[in-house]
Amino acid sequence: MPIRIEVWRSFYQDSVVLMRLAASLSERPDVRQAAALMGTAANRELLASAGLAAPGVEDAAAGDLMLAIDAETEQAAESALVAA
Repeated sequence: MPIRIEVWRSFYQDSVVLMRLAASLSERPDVRQAAALMGTAANRELLASAGLAAPGVEDAAAGDLMLAIDAETEQAAESALVAA
């Protein structure tokens, strides 16, 4: 059950764009769950409560984009992050 997280620094995106991105990534083969959130404290807590927290998000700032992928395989997680 690989969970992959990337933080894109200073990459603010509108919440509607992020919801569409997360939905699109979630539809990819072998992806169980995907999240695309800005790095606010509340959103970091949401990732943790969803079981998607990983090292690297604890210092994300409000203007940083956090991408989290829970996939069946490492390859599926990597593919989803590349597609983002």
